[in-house]
Amino acid sequence: MIQSDNNKRAVTSQEAMLLRAHHNNEPPLGENIKVKLNGKSWGKSTNLICYFTEIESGINFTLSLFRSKKDGKSYCAPDHKVDFSETGIVGNLYCLNIQKSSRSKFASLKGANLYFSEE
Repeated sequence: MIQSDNNKRAVTSQEAMLLRAHHNNEPPLGENIKVKLNGKSWGKSTNLICYFTEIESGINFTLSLFRSKKDGKSYCAPDHKVDFSETGIVGNLYCLNIQKSSRSKFASLKGANLYFSEE
């Protein structure tokens, strides 16, 4: 399942329900995890939920990104290399650094780099 309209920042609530149903695994932890971005939806607390598939294992998972404290508008890892709220990025491949959050039990995106763009 991949987001149908790549010109939007996020999908509709109906499409988000379908994406969530297919992306219900725990995210892998580590560095240089190669993933494909399948879609994005808005969360309930000013967060952007990104739907990924790990290339190596085929595992589908989500990561929640919050608005950057640095600029107040982008949704990215602390390294600010990729703004996942941009349009036209669904389908791209990324290398992610995913670690357990120091403040909660959830996985957190620590870094992201574009690995391959479909454009």
